[in-house]
Amino acid sequence: FVCFSLLIVAKVKTEELEEVTHLKELLILEMDELSLTSKDLTRLSRLFVATKNRKYKDEYEYILKWREGSVPRPSTVNQALFPGRTISISALLKEFGASSEELRLLEEATQLSQELVARESQAMLSIETKSVASGPARAIEGEDYFSFALRILNDDEYHQEVSKIDVPIKKFFDRLNTRTSAEVEELKTEFKEYLLMIVVCLVLSIFLVCFIIGFLNRSVINRIITVADSLHNISEGDGDLTSRLPIKHNNEIGFLAYSFNKTIEKIRCAVLQVGKECSILEGVTSNLSASVTQTASSMREINSSVEVAKDETRNQRDSIKNT
Repeated sequence: FVCFSLLIVAKVKTEELEEVTHLKELLILEMDELSLTSKDLTRLSRLFVATKNRKYKDEYEYILKWREGSVPRPSTVNQALFPGRTISISALLKEFGASSEELRLLEEATQLSQELVARESQAMLSIETKSVASGPARAIEGEDYFSFALRILNDDEYHQEVSKIDVPIKKFFDRLNTRTSAEVEELKTEFKEYLLMIVVCLVLSIFLVCFIIGFLNRSVINRIITVADSLHNISEGDGDLTSRLPIKHNNEIGFLAYSFNKTIEKIRCAVLQVGKECSILEGVTSNLSASVTQTASSMREINSSVEVAKDETRNQRDSIKNT
């Protein structure tokens, strides 16, 4: 039972280890999604400014909406990240078991992304209104709206803002690797401990089984063999009816020995009784033999007397004839 319980615990620990690894993969996928969509937003805003094609701005706004959980997630996202589900990236990360520190880094990356979105929205609005729109960026004196929009999406300040987003994302991956590695190592250690306990229990179980077999062999099987040998000796050997089995335990084996002893005792008594009857019959036979012998002797004497009488009668008859 103990080994079975430990096997169940080991199985649970294995499942926990698989779950931690799976959640780590999901968190990495989600943060990669955040990084990739940020690049997509940059690409779409630049395309809209350069071409003034409305579809690029629509795609831009759609990404913002499904990232914040306003509309269902598109079918193009990774199948493990719930396409078609209406949920924000931060909510997904919480669902995947992100720690408070990891969520803080996500919030930091999201805030930096929003600042970049504000700059990109300013550039696209400038194109739409054909005038320099208000926002975080400032126009250079004499700069027209188109040049302004192109500049604020490609200058050093914009690239610095893009680079800032990568910092919390990189820290997020570092924290995630550190945490999950520690959890995995802890689970591996616990799994090894349970595995060692299972091995110890199995070894102890083997010794226990050997002990039980030895005990049964000594206290049960050997007793049965002794009874069998005694019965064999009675049936085919010297027929020693004085042999008895020792009664050491008050159990089924002891009752078997007791019954065997009683049976042998009854057989011995029966054999003794038969012996006595045979002795009596032998005496009677001897008496009968003596009586028969005596009767035979008497018969011989009678026959002799009869022969003598016959001879005398014959002699007397002959004498009479001669006279």
